Amino acid sequence: MEESRIARISVTWRGRQLDVDADPNCTVKEFGQLLQDLTSVKPETLKLIVPQSTNKGSKLITPFSDPHSRLTLNEADISKVRCG
Repeated sequence: MEESRIARISVTWRGRQLDVDADPNCTVKEFGQLLQDLTSVKPETLKLIVPQSTNKGSKLITPFSDPHSRLTLNEADISKVRCG
């Protein structure tokens, strides 16, 4: 049985830094729901800009879309996020 750990994920939203505690094995959709509770951003407009450490770029994730909603935070490489 794999032990569940909680990760503190830094999210920047409207210039404010929010520290969100989440299980790295939760889905991107579940993480999006946590962010909705904190920010009141509508599901259809919530987008995550995830920095990529390998190429200094970023990727755009939409937590409630079919391609992204089932990914875990680990699979999406989410550890630091800008929320828009």
